[in-house]
Amino acid sequence: MSTLPFLLSLLIYAGYLPLALWLAIVDVREHRLPNRQVLALNLWVFLCLAVSWFAVPAAGTLILFSAAAALIVGIGAVTLSLFFPSLLGMGDAKALPAVVALGLLGGPFSALAGFLWLLAVAGCWALLSLLRGNSRIPLGPALLSAPPMGAVLASHLQGALVG
Repeated sequence: MSTLPFLLSLLIYAGYLPLALWLAIVDVREHRLPNRQVLALNLWVFLCLAVSWFAVPAAGTLILFSAAAALIVGIGAVTLSLFFPSLLGMGDAKALPAVVALGLLGGPFSALAGFLWLLAVAGCWALLSLLRGNSRIPLGPALLSAPPMGAVLASHLQGALVG
């Protein structure tokens, strides 16, 4: 699998990080992810995927896989949220395609590291919320931080697993 050039990855994250940070703050304060900003996040990531597909033909398979997996996971998450809203908020479900696409772009170790980060942060957040007697857990911060943290932690995870 080919990876994206550093400058193209930097461009993707330059648009993703400010939106993700703003959404995470709103989710902590208000327990919601506003539709317009979630749409902007998804549009930015998928626009960057389209540009990357043309700019880096060698990474075409990785880009198409990331986009397809993101759309499939997004449809599943929205469906889950419709039928079981207590399990996953609709805002989190709608933000998931951008998170999955960006997480998979870094390759398998980046995706796995991001997923492990998501589980660890969401688990700690849930434990703290339960200890405080709060049943509402904002998943947005953990979810939105998974792709950048996965990219940062991928080489450590690869070193630990592969040696």
